[in-house]
Amino acid sequence: MFAVGIAVFLLVGSLLITATSFGYFDPDTLPPFVIEKLPVRFEALWLASLQAHVASAALAFPLCIALMTRWLQRRAAWHRWLGRIAFAIILFVLVPSGAVLALEAKGGMPGTLGFLLSAVLVAYCSVHAVRAARRRNLVSHAHAMRHVVGQMSVAVTSRALIFGLDALGMDPDLAYLVALWVPVVGTATAIELARLQSTPVPTLTGGTAVKYLRWFLSCLLVFALQPSPASADDPSLAVWAKNRLQLGLLRWLADADTRRGRITRGRPPPRERRVRIPQASTVRDQLGRQFLRFAIDARFGGSAWKTGDMVGCIYTPTGDMYVKIGDAYRPSAFLEGKRADPVAAACKPAAARRNAAAKGGGDSAG
Repeated sequence: MFAVGIAVFLLVGSLLITATSFGYFDPDTLPPFVIEKLPVRFEALWLASLQAHVASAALAFPLCIALMTRWLQRRAAWHRWLGRIAFAIILFVLVPSGAVLALEAKGGMPGTLGFLLSAVLVAYCSVHAVRAARRRNLVSHAHAMRHVVGQMSVAVTSRALIFGLDALGMDPDLAYLVALWVPVVGTATAIELARLQSTPVPTLTGGTAVKYLRWFLSCLLVFALQPSPASADDPSLAVWAKNRLQLGLLRWLADADTRRGRITRGRPPPRERRVRIPQASTVRDQLGRQFLRFAIDARFGGSAWKTGDMVGCIYTPTGDMYVKIGDAYRPSAFLEGKRADPVAAACKPAAARRNAAAKGGGDSAG
């Protein structure tokens, strides 16, 4: 009965994740999770991998849960063919797309390694399960499939953990890593402990898994961090900009937080936001337009303020707002899910351009 309860919980969780994932396939809008991740290297590949991963998980996870049921196991022909379909989806779509997404995982290297470890376990145990089934070793086959389903269940349990840790006030970046590693390691450990308490079965050897892991790790990229801006002094402009941001961008972000589903691996919404205008006098950009820089700080749970959680600039007198996404500035409409390309001259002082030109001239003269 306990196993049935777990299966129902995972199936419901899988269906909820699928129901909240249709936005990933809308060509005209960007869902909050994608906005949070962009920009990434090889954006087209990353977006295609995200769609492939979501679609393959929506098919393979419920299918694997069904394959674990006695009802389907008694129908050998159905079990065999559905198992082959699940195996093909997992090995040729789910795992490769997950490996690509892992390279841009939140939390840096610990996040990347957590997802890659889970991908290696799924790939290796899937291959082991098929080989065991062909040898008619059904005990070893069932054990390997528990690992496959267990690692796929991390999609559900990690989201539940993120929700719970956010309620406890844990820092969202730390909560994300805890909610990843605890289910990945905990599920594999629980399955092995259960095996030790039952009839002994052949232990899964690690040689192939290590080869997979080395191959995945060879694909890792090193990503650079970016600094932030700052300073000056005219109160009236600062007050105007602050009011404009509070009535516009902050209000929209608050509305988006209330509409956003909680069944996501995205960062939980902050409990509070505030606007700061680090400079009170305008700066001219490379096209001669005047702007003020701004910073939005955020507080999550009971933690301290995270300064500069979002930075950007607001133009006078139009009130046009741009936010920094990676190295570039995009119109604030990007945060509403609209496909807004980076604007080359936005928020960049004209002096920066002159300095770059002067440096280039000096280099060429040398």
